Amino acid sequence: MHSTQALAEQYNILYSEVARGVNTDWLAQPVRTGVGQKHTISLEGGDEFFRYGADLSYNDTKGAMKESGRRTTSAAVLLSYRVKKFVFRNNLTVGFNRSDDSPYGSFAQYSRLNPYWTPYDDKGNMKRLLGTFSTGSGTPNNYFNPMYDASIGTKNFSRYTDINNNFQAEWNLASSLKVVGRFSYNLHQSSREDFYPANSTRYINYPDSMFFMRGDYTITDGRDVSLRSDLTLNYSKQLGKHLFFLNVGGNIADDAGETHGLQAQGFLNDRVDNISFAKQYLQNGRPLGSDAKSRETGVLSALNYSYDDRFLADLSYRRQGSSIFGADNKWGSFWSTGVGWNLHHESFLHNVSWVDQLKLRASTGYTGSQNFNPYQAMSTYTYYTDTYYDNVVGAKLMALANNNLKWQETQDYNVGIDLRALNRLSVRFDFYVSNTNNLLTDLPLPGSTGFNTIKENLGACRTRA
Repeated sequence: MHSTQALAEQYNILYSEVARGVNTDWLAQPVRTGVGQKHTISLEGGDEFFRYGADLSYNDTKGAMKESGRRTTSAAVLLSYRVKKFVFRNNLTVGFNRSDDSPYGSFAQYSRLNPYWTPYDDKGNMKRLLGTFSTGSGTPNNYFNPMYDASIGTKNFSRYTDINNNFQAEWNLASSLKVVGRFSYNLHQSSREDFYPANSTRYINYPDSMFFMRGDYTITDGRDVSLRSDLTLNYSKQLGKHLFFLNVGGNIADDAGETHGLQAQGFLNDRVDNISFAKQYLQNGRPLGSDAKSRETGVLSALNYSYDDRFLADLSYRRQGSSIFGADNKWGSFWSTGVGWNLHHESFLHNVSWVDQLKLRASTGYTGSQNFNPYQAMSTYTYYTDTYYDNVVGAKLMALANNNLKWQETQDYNVGIDLRALNRLSVRFDFYVSNTNNLLTDLPLPGSTGFNTIKENLGACRTRA
């Protein structure tokens, strides 16, 4: 009876809201029609020896959720200088971006709200609590207003800065011989801040004993730096109908990245929105951080041959070493070869006017993958931060080493046809088979080893289309 009475009372309250005309379209509350803007200005000039160019752009994109958006400002400067047998080029680009998440939360929150709730009270103030449902026993269910958090200074945004510089120098030793050197520097710096004030609905169930734990601020930042350089020798020679291109070179690269983060809690009110006003670090929390560093080097060669622009052949070889693999298998060898036949240059198709291009081609070769954790093959340790013995802090293994861990290799087979006809129709057909071997897999270990898994080269994968 008590339960029935409670349900009846709640029904009457909701019925009175509907009767007085409450019919909130919650799906329309957090969204908008965004109007963005984009501007670009360019400048270029110079003479036969020196050329320059500059670009400046601004792009303001508004998100579908209110107060969300992305603003990007970028600039680029291109310089080119030619003197005797040398050509120097430098391309510098700088970009700044800020992205704001909507303080109105996720759209899914609004899809679960009922139209007989209104976001504002009779005085026009934003409600914190929309409604309560109770069966007459137990803890009632409270339904909070997701729009409320948008009115109290919630912050969710990220920034990044990109700096990319690419320098290239060419030395024309002879008409058929050229040396090309390249160097690139790439910097990516990012940061993110998330602030939820003490009055946020996420803390509404915190008791008085947790008063100074209401409100939290999270700041993270990261920095990635990439240095890459390569030097190649290009040779070309034509002997009658025979045309040769030869490239020989080497490369080195260094990639480093690190992240930092901290979380603080306990804010007196919604107006103190700087992390310095926090009472303490997150309870039972600790600063966050990670770092990754990898290096690679290698040599490469490529030979291209053409006979009368009818028959084509390519052959390439690369020997590459990377620090992310096991001590016994840091180097990998990869090669590829391909042939082509330009049928449209054959005499039996000269009178077929509607065929602009008809080419048959086939190729096969190996590639290696190294987009993995740079420390996956090494023994890594972490210090004990909460205990010590005889004034000495110990360390423990985080992962087991695998000196035999090697490159994940993929061999591709491809056969194709290219057709262009009537100056407007293009058709491309490809049939390929891709076989990947030495797949990197987490191999389960007995619990007695102290670790659940170890990285191993196991398994294979085939893709066909």
